[in-house]
Amino acid sequence: MSHWTDRPGTLASFIVQMLLVAATAANCHPEVCIDIFSQKTVHDHVIEWIEASEAWLNSPANQPPRSWDILASQCLLLIAKRANYIKEGSFWTYTGTLVRWAMAAGYHREVVSATRISPFWREMRRRLWATIIELDLQVSIERGMPTSVRIEDFNIKCPLNIDDKTLQESMRELPTGMSVSTLTNSSFQSLLYRSLPTRMKIYAFINGCFEQEDFDRILQLEEELGQALRDIPTWDNSQADPRQHQTATYIKNTLGIMLHQRVAHESEVLDQSTTITVFPEISTLLVATVEKVLQILEKRISLTFNGLNEYYILSMTIGLVKSRLWPESSTRSDKEAAERVIKICTIMEKRQASLRREQSLTDSFDDGASHRNDLSVDASYMVSDTVTDFISSMLPQDLEFLSDNFDLTFFHA
Repeated sequence: MSHWTDRPGTLASFIVQMLLVAATAANCHPEVCIDIFSQKTVHDHVIEWIEASEAWLNSPANQPPRSWDILASQCLLLIAKRANYIKEGSFWTYTGTLVRWAMAAGYHREVVSATRISPFWREMRRRLWATIIELDLQVSIERGMPTSVRIEDFNIKCPLNIDDKTLQESMRELPTGMSVSTLTNSSFQSLLYRSLPTRMKIYAFINGCFEQEDFDRILQLEEELGQALRDIPTWDNSQADPRQHQTATYIKNTLGIMLHQRVAHESEVLDQSTTITVFPEISTLLVATVEKVLQILEKRISLTFNGLNEYYILSMTIGLVKSRLWPESSTRSDKEAAERVIKICTIMEKRQASLRREQSLTDSFDDGASHRNDLSVDASYMVSDTVTDFISSMLPQDLEFLSDNFDLTFFHA
């Protein structure tokens, strides 16, 4: 809370972390115009926040990153980029670099009691390492590439399953961690870290170079993964967020699918699938699920102009599958596929037109600099109000004081 009483003394790393958290949360916010002059949308400002934060983190003073604050900010930078589809092709190399930065600073080794590191910072080091490793694992599985470390390369203990409020910098010893079945602020991270050995073995098997499939190995890994899934608690209480259980289950079930993917395509394919014969509704469910992916891609394309080829191929594939499954409605399926592609092209055209208008408006402001200066004072208050409303809408109710105590005009600098 020292920022609110001593703003000049606020660390730059705090401002950067605040920007990156806002940039990540903005991905869940409706695309609206929050700048009355340039007509910039939420995503436009998010790009600026991320670029400004990245420039500060890449400055010579912060390279190579060794402090906890800088490494944590690097994690937030990657999370913000992933949330907003920025430079997705570089995530795997970025997480590899992040892992090596952390290892060079010693974050991969458990601190012995003789060192002069307080219990508070020992736990924070564990949480940071767990975050870095989890990011590396998630990106590796997405890219189909090996992870940056093996389980034998680090000995950091699992983060304690405790609430954040129990951690104090002045504490002389850490509290006892609760059972993973007890929901706390760190339950999700603690649960994922406990399954690291199993998941890393599956990652190595999936992304490894094996000429022949080892079915016994697949069955063994499947059993270990099944146990990890059974270890996920229900967290059945009024304060539990169902997304934590759903996300943990999704991450581990995804591995199960990929574990069998390498051998599933080698099995004999029958003319009529037994599954479809016994459960005819499964086709409708699967197609509807895949169509939801198109909605996600639509948002991605409208923001970044990337992914049109993937969208086109998926739209056409869905149309072909529906025509094969339901021949009587093949004409309608083909029409739906074409309309989807036309729709996304229309969205892109409108977005590009908006950007052209923005550039034209910016040029006109540059030509009339003196007039712009006359309006700068009044505009700063108007812009600040809209941005403050935007940030407030993303914060919990107990943090509404941010609107009154945090100067948000620098977002438009």
